[in-house]
Amino acid sequence: METMQPHSGRAPKIAVLPSSPTRLAKAKPAPLRKAPAPSPAATLLDVPIRKGSMDPLSALTFTPHPSRFWALAVFALLSGLQGMVWFTFSPVVHETQRTFPNVTGDDLDLLDSWNGICYIPMSFLVIWMLTRPRGLQKVVRLGAVLMLSGTLVKCLALAAPQAGWSVYCLYAGQIFNGLLAPCVVAPPSLLSAIWFPHSESTRATAVGVLSNNLGNALAYLLGPAVVKTFGFSSWFFGQLFLAVVAMLSVMWFPVRPPTPPSAAATAITAAVDDDSIVQMACDRASSHHSKVSVTPMTEAKLDIRRLARHSSFRLLCYTYAWSSGGFVAWTSLWDLIMSQTPHTHFSDTFVGLMSFASTLSYIVGGVVAAQVVDRYMSKRQKLVLVVSCAVSLAFTALFSLSVPSVFGARPLIYFGDSYHKAWLVVVATLVGFPNGSAAPVFYEFAAQLTFPASEGSSASALSLFENIGSLVLYQGVAKFCGPLTVNLVYTLGMALCVAMLLKVKEQYRRDEMDMEIAKSESMASDAPIYSPLKLFQSDEALDFESYSYHPPQRSLLPSERTPLLSAP
Repeated sequence: METMQPHSGRAPKIAVLPSSPTRLAKAKPAPLRKAPAPSPAATLLDVPIRKGSMDPLSALTFTPHPSRFWALAVFALLSGLQGMVWFTFSPVVHETQRTFPNVTGDDLDLLDSWNGICYIPMSFLVIWMLTRPRGLQKVVRLGAVLMLSGTLVKCLALAAPQAGWSVYCLYAGQIFNGLLAPCVVAPPSLLSAIWFPHSESTRATAVGVLSNNLGNALAYLLGPAVVKTFGFSSWFFGQLFLAVVAMLSVMWFPVRPPTPPSAAATAITAAVDDDSIVQMACDRASSHHSKVSVTPMTEAKLDIRRLARHSSFRLLCYTYAWSSGGFVAWTSLWDLIMSQTPHTHFSDTFVGLMSFASTLSYIVGGVVAAQVVDRYMSKRQKLVLVVSCAVSLAFTALFSLSVPSVFGARPLIYFGDSYHKAWLVVVATLVGFPNGSAAPVFYEFAAQLTFPASEGSSASALSLFENIGSLVLYQGVAKFCGPLTVNLVYTLGMALCVAMLLKVKEQYRRDEMDMEIAKSESMASDAPIYSPLKLFQSDEALDFESYSYHPPQRSLLPSERTPLLSAP
């Protein structure tokens, strides 16, 4: 096998072996050493690097850039706004029906359900987009367009609220918002991996994930206040104003940071820019008729197949479907559950207070857990998930015994009319905290578990299962088994979640790669030559359970070093 020698006066080139031996130049320079056997997963790269360097990553400085906070703030604004628009009508049901006389109770239920209905088909498009060049930026901008379109269409309904077509305008607005949901639920872990170092990644993911829940809570807090003070139309126009602000903000949403914060970010952003290493690999692999077909669609399909074959990730998805999706559906059924109490009347305002307290506690729990994981338990994320779900199981059982259930209309734990309402608010707050503490850790742990699969793909799969779990409890259990059965089913489901988490195999592949890079750089000139870049792999290389990074064991002598870069 012949290798290319660096030209005088120019930066040396790196060649990664293709599937079959390929001549890289017409000239026949004397080979410096024999190359190892080509890997079936390898592809061909031709990347200039710093003169005198054998590893392209040695030319990079892993420094977090201050613009990461702007990128996170823009994304959090869009995500929070989506959560608030989702619950446009639930906090102001009576005002909605007074403003739009043709809106029925079934219409209100459907308006809130469009988010879950539209999420499932849209999530596959988002997975594909996130694997394309500049995918994160395109997804965020698409989300801003959908948000602006949805709020604008709903404002058009105010032109003739008495007309029958105004209801369809409300439907269209909520459908646009439902299509936006995957654009803000799937990317948080990918955004944190590209923009933030590992010491901040869990907190960044928490902000991206929990901002949507914050929008839900603000809808219940701001909706009634705005409608009561300024009128119903102000509620719609206020959302339109925020959508315009979000649209203007994403115009300055960067593709990637000026300097990568970590080695993993370097591997990920290789597919972010059209002029990146991976794009050149696609062109070169196609021109040489490589066995590996490298296209964004192929990469998306490979990610889906990898995730589907990963047994630990499947268990993680099943757990998150119930602990998060089931939790959202369960809390939304509290008004129906509380209405089964014959001797005590719980008003809509009180049930709204319980939901707000639980959601606020959910957000606080996520922020606290992210801080703890980043600083002290970055390699104990499975333990955090197990403890969070176990505590959630205990508080869920406590709540179920404090409200009407299959054991009787009268709660088994009852403190009298004077204190029971306060007790319910306290228990609702306790229930939200452990569920929120697990939410961002699920996304980070999934990204670590399935690396080098795209963080966007793993997050999209998690959020897809979250919506499926929500629909199962809300449309399945509640409809066919009755509201009194919901508490028992959800509690038993949380016990099953704890058992499934114990079976998950704990791995931190993304951190392992960064440690190998740091070890290689610390060895200075005698560092082994290998590539941490995410290479496109064939079907034979899809076994994630046994995947790990193994750089060469022996350092090369100075006379043996060549500009040859082999796959790990």
